[in-house]
Amino acid sequence: AQPRASEPPPGWKRVVSPIASALVPGVGQMINREGGKGAGFLLGALTLGAGAFALWRAGHGTDGADPGAHGRTYNTEVISAAGLGLLTGGLQLLYMAQVMDAYAGATGKRTPKPHTRYKVALELTRMATVGLRAGDPAAQLYADWNVGVLGQVARRFSVGLGDIGLKFGPGRAVLQAGPKLQYRFVERGRVWLSGAAGAIFQGAFASGPAIVAAGEKAPRTAVAAIIPYGQLDLRLFLLDRWSINIVPRVSAPLLSARYYAGDGAIPRRAVTLEIGTGMGVYF
Repeated sequence: AQPRASEPPPGWKRVVSPIASALVPGVGQMINREGGKGAGFLLGALTLGAGAFALWRAGHGTDGADPGAHGRTYNTEVISAAGLGLLTGGLQLLYMAQVMDAYAGATGKRTPKPHTRYKVALELTRMATVGLRAGDPAAQLYADWNVGVLGQVARRFSVGLGDIGLKFGPGRAVLQAGPKLQYRFVERGRVWLSGAAGAIFQGAFASGPAIVAAGEKAPRTAVAAIIPYGQLDLRLFLLDRWSINIVPRVSAPLLSARYYAGDGAIPRRAVTLEIGTGMGVYF
């Protein structure tokens, strides 16, 4: 008997393979009988994770009272924090990519056709930068997870809300969102390149009673900041409606400092380079 040509993959793999890869990187590819690729994804995830953990452990200093107390190690601290950001960002992209790849392998569709005429795009992004802090180490990684909702109002041109997020720090809660304009000027197969501009409106609110010294005034209970920015947006499609994204951005807070989760803050008017990693889905 002659073997059947181009037999479609079993339907159950479309559900099981991406779920398996979401639980353990590379397992979905192994279910799809792509053992070499699965082993590569697993080894890559373990390597990036181990490297990130080693840098985190190396840069986990003891809190001190003065910013940059150990100035002689500052350059090393900046490099370590930047390396941690690159490794964790790479791990994030690899994780999302291998889940999408597992689904693509289960469906047998290896050449995506990006959905250029989408109406709404949803984005999940981590914007990361290196900032100063009090104590040792004097530099650390600041990461800002957020979501965005964009509508394509004309061919290649989208508008919407970006950087929607809620984060908490010592004695404060921070709410943020802002308008975003985006134009896609390159479409080459599964690769898109866009430029975007916008502003983040951020409000920081006291989330508990302030502790002040005798004779001192209590700090303000709320502050607001505007963070204008410009950015590039590189997207690689692994499925027709799903992409992984790399987003370099330049921003600068106005009116007051920009707050991140934990004790992270960027001073007012400080020009900052951020690197974003994330994914998008298009409807």
